[in-house]
Amino acid sequence: MKKSNIVLITLEILLIIVVVCSSIFGNTLKSIDAIVQKELGENELPSLNYLLKYQMPEGYEEAMNLYGEIALATPDGNSNFSIDILENEKMTSQQFFETQETIFEQSANYTVVSENTSDEKDRKITKKVYDVSNDFTQFFALVGTIEIKNHPDQFIGVVGTATSQDTEETLDFLLSTTNYTKQKADEEKLFSSDLEDVTIISPPNWKRLERAVPYSFYKQDENNITYLIASTSNRKEEDPQESYEYAKTSLSSDPSATIIEDSTVQTVDNKTITTSIIEYSDSYATTIITLIEFKDSDTFTIVRTDVVSEDGIDYIKSDVDYIINSINLK
Repeated sequence: MKKSNIVLITLEILLIIVVVCSSIFGNTLKSIDAIVQKELGENELPSLNYLLKYQMPEGYEEAMNLYGEIALATPDGNSNFSIDILENEKMTSQQFFETQETIFEQSANYTVVSENTSDEKDRKITKKVYDVSNDFTQFFALVGTIEIKNHPDQFIGVVGTATSQDTEETLDFLLSTTNYTKQKADEEKLFSSDLEDVTIISPPNWKRLERAVPYSFYKQDENNITYLIASTSNRKEEDPQESYEYAKTSLSSDPSATIIEDSTVQTVDNKTITTSIIEYSDSYATTIITLIEFKDSDTFTIVRTDVVSEDGIDYIKSDVDYIINSINLK
């Protein structure tokens, strides 16, 4: 074989390797929505942070004003459910019911009108339905837990309220169809919303906060909590610097506010990032305002980060920087 042919074959092999490696290692992080869609069954929907999957009960819709990994309500508001994941080391399934009963006792009387425990092949389901009343109101509280056998350190808690005990059928439906996805809370996730012109990555153990705000996140532990909200705008509709200065001025107008970093500018890849940090002396709060302007684009992003911590922002700053640097045009 001629040397030139050997060289060509070698180059072709190298090209194939480069293409394959690029597809494997180049941009391995895909949109979390695209990833989870592949594991959903017929009629299944993902939860807020893609940690659970569920089926929508008939007559219900996603509740934008309720918190929880899953939040559902009827359009008339007569019934609603909130579903979340709880860690056994912080609260057991039994304590979950006791906590709800303690809440009822603080302002009302209650009786258990229905209860049941079933131990199926892959899950243990426990439920109680309460008739709750006082001098001003009467309603039914529907409480349940799902213990999945391959998730021994967690359980799924369900809490609902309704004007009719017939809603127990909806509780049964949710308890039997809600399950975990393959996603983990301690993994980073790439979010891509149709309502925003950029993508954003949340680091491990950050969670989405509000359904109505696509890129609103928080991270909380026993002593600290951080909120981060990012939104995009177009310079044809508003000036990015004016928007940024307005936000900074508004947030620093509090008498206890001190600007400890004022409009620091840095360039990262195709982005110009401007940052101000404001501390409040009468609390353990710090606010970070960030403007991200993209080269050759009319899109810009403003990010507000609020940190409540006795330790300041140092403990969370690397996470915040990571999120800011992850924001890119679609």
